[in-house]
Amino acid sequence: MRKFTDKEVLSDNFQKEAVQTLLAMRPFFDYMSEVLTTDLNGEPLF
Repeated sequence: MRKFTDKEVLSDNFQKEAVQTLLAMRPFFDYMSEVLTTDLNGEPLF
């Protein structure tokens, strides 16, 4: 989780900061998606 201050949100480079934050979080999302959608053998649950 990352919290942004009001000053950061209103700054001219907020979009760049938000994108960098999401890109840094992407590996975690990918891992959790894999863990939550496969069984212990790595087979898809769906």
